[in-house]
Amino acid sequence: MAPHPDIFDIASTDSAAIAGTRRLIRIAVHPGTVRAVVADDVHHFRVEIHHDNQVVTGYRTEALRIPFSLCDMAGGRLQQLVGQPLTPRITDIHRQVDGRQQCTHQFDLAALAVVAAARQRSRGYDLVVSDPVEKQCDAWLRRDDGFILHWRIDRNIICAPEPYARLNVGSGFTDWVSHTCDDDDAEAALTLRRAHFISRGRGMLDEINARTHAPDRGGCWVQQPERAEKAMSLTLLPTEGKTPRILNATDAHWLAEV
Repeated sequence: MAPHPDIFDIASTDSAAIAGTRRLIRIAVHPGTVRAVVADDVHHFRVEIHHDNQVVTGYRTEALRIPFSLCDMAGGRLQQLVGQPLTPRITDIHRQVDGRQQCTHQFDLAALAVVAAARQRSRGYDLVVSDPVEKQCDAWLRRDDGFILHWRIDRNIICAPEPYARLNVGSGFTDWVSHTCDDDDAEAALTLRRAHFISRGRGMLDEINARTHAPDRGGCWVQQPERAEKAMSLTLLPTEGKTPRILNATDAHWLAEV
């Protein structure tokens, strides 16, 4: 199954014809420090990880665009990473820390930063998930080395390509990845899966904006039952979803400096 040839090309008319969720992730490695950014229509976070080449020694977060009022406070949960060993395998980090007690997006970004520190290699991802038609969508990932991953998804089941075909992107996916994929493929698969997960929000904006606070589903720190009613909903604005997302100048400067 060939990927759409121009899906990430900001100058392409073909790219603009596909509406959906567009997300970017950039990770910059510096001596003793890794800086990482994630941005999409709903989220915009910066995470900085400090290390001594063996373990995580500190962190810093910035929440620039969030769906609930307490999301920025959830960045403090990354304290659980301090003292954890650097590893090139992202599923190791998911086993060490309970992601349901973290901000999903800051934790994902921190995990990518820890992996980058272990490899001593910067990395970038561009992601697109098309709006579903009859509950089917396409999800694309492009890595900065030119690698492209493209899934056709029917509801929650990946239709193609192998070896992902017939997998459910929900329960059990991380475990399958940890036992099946090499380091790079595991990282790419979990990153694309997250983009698919957040893409559902585009079709639920009216429902989401009608809420006064976060749902108490327990999926993340903010959504824990003891906290959800205190996390006020922030209005999400609809977007056309056809413009490829690019790194803004402020983020680019922050990534580049030490």
